[in-house]
Parts: sequence; C-alpha cells; structure tokens
Amino acid sequence: NYITPIMDALMINLRDSHTNVVSCALNVVGWVARVESSEINRYYDELLCIIVETLQDQLSVTKREAALTCLSEVIRSSGNVIKPYFDYPNLLSFFLVFFV
Repeated sequence: NYITPIMDALMINLRDSHTNVVSCALNVVGWVARVESSEINRYYDELLCIIVETLQDQLSVTKREAALTCLSEVIRSSGNVIKPYFDYPNLLSFFLVFFV
C-alpha cells in the first residue's frame, strides 16, 4: 500500500509551524482523499481534528481556505457527511459565520 507512507509524511507536515507547508499538505491530503477514498478512512478522526483546528486559525486565511477544501474532500470521500457535526458541534455555527 503506497498511501501509508504518504499519509504518514503528510500528517507530520500538517502540524508544521509554517503556513505554506501546512496549506500544501492540506491540499495534498484533499487530493489523496479524492484518489484513495477507502484508505483515507483510517486517518479520518485524526484528520478531522487537525482540519477543524486549522479552520479556527485566525492568523492565516491561506491555511483556513486549504483546510476548508481539504475538509470537503475528506468528507466527500469518506461518506461521513453528518459525523463531523456530531463530533464538532460548533462546526455548523463556524461555517455560518465564515460564509456570511
């Protein structure tokens, strides 16, 4: 399985202190989710936690946009459309503020 080493490297980069590294890693995770939807489910809970944290980062619009795109791809590929709202109850109100 070629996804495991890729995702392991990306998971480390998602915690990097540099905005560009995190943004690029989020974009790649989104593409991986699109291509290997069955494999991304193993990382779903950890990814969701990181993505939600990144969405709340008020200092970087770039990271927030990448996190939003990544979240869309991860949710779409996993089929867990409602689960994030149960796991993160404030997520819906965040989206309402973010898009208004």
